[in-house]
Amino acid sequence: MLHPDFLKKDFRLLKYIKKHKNIRFSIHTNGIELNKIIVDNIYKHFSRIGISVNSLNFQTWNKITNLNGLFSEDCQLKKFNKMIKNIKYLGSKGIGHKVFIKSVVMRGINDSEEELRSILEF
Repeated sequence: MLHPDFLKKDFRLLKYIKKHKNIRFSIHTNGIELNKIIVDNIYKHFSRIGISVNSLNFQTWNKITNLNGLFSEDCQLKKFNKMIKNIKYLGSKGIGHKVFIKSVVMRGINDSEEELRSILEF
């Protein structure tokens, strides 16, 4: 979502995808920079949309994504909430067969039964 094509909302990539209907295209993101405009433009054209979610527990997610404490907790919480909101909006499009959540399970960090259950239920 940081590619200029998405930042500028040019969607030239989508024009390319539409020309090559015999090729399946997937997109992978952490979900933070998704928004309604991007989702509304991409969901019909990608065969798969993968979203990396390290945890659905903010404290765990913050620990994984803010290793050196570079970002304030407030900044991280805004990103986390934005990610969840964007994933839910994507889910509202009724394309569950296209969307998948990716999560790397790390021993002692996000491998508890509670963490794993929350990802599976989400």
